[in-house]
Amino acid sequence: MEYKLNDKLSVFTEIEGVYLNIKRKKSKVTKYEVNGNDALSTYPGPIEVTYKDKIQVDQSGNPVNANEALSTTSPYSKQGINLGFTYYF
Repeated sequence: MEYKLNDKLSVFTEIEGVYLNIKRKKSKVTKYEVNGNDALSTYPGPIEVTYKDKIQVDQSGNPVNANEALSTTSPYSKQGINLGFTYYF
């Protein structure tokens, strides 16, 4: 909404919404330090992980493929109200 104060100046308000849900596909560990020393070669988990909607698990519930994990969704959403002035040249 905009309200014109005169020929050169107006005040406005707007409502905005951004709705993003991000799902990662892969991750990779590129650095692993212990007490300030490089220890990537001793990293206890998989270096690369592929995220999937469904994975196979063994009888204990552990993934059959250690390089796979269940995907999750992270919300990066916002709602807001903007207020401001517009000056016309």
